[in-house]
Amino acid sequence: MKNLKSLIAVFGLIILTVNISCAQQKIDEKTREEAKQRFEAYMEKLNLNDDQASKVEEVNAKYFEQLQGLRESDVSRLKKYQKYKSAKKEKDQKMKEILNKEQYAIYEEFQKELKDDFRKQRKSGS
Repeated sequence: MKNLKSLIAVFGLIILTVNISCAQQKIDEKTREEAKQRFEAYMEKLNLNDDQASKVEEVNAKYFEQLQGLRESDVSRLKKYQKYKSAKKEKDQKMKEILNKEQYAIYEEFQKELKDDFRKQRKSGS
């Protein structure tokens, strides 16, 4: 039950990431549903235990707070990008400590897919 609650919380954070990434872009319902399905498949692949799930939830919560702060800040784009890269590096390091090698490989694959999708969306202008 605790694991399920943690997974739901993590899911909410990932959906928030999709929303933040696409805040200035309109996403249709189909795209949101695809992202939701991909995330659910990702969570199944990770197969987190209760301890891992709670730690991942904490790491994601901190990361999304940092992203929200960046979004609301008045610093230059370059400074925002530098702070984003620093926050991402910190998150990746913490995830590496929490997850085993197989889980971390799945995590990296999912992060690469998100990055590729973001780049495609930016190029297409949608």
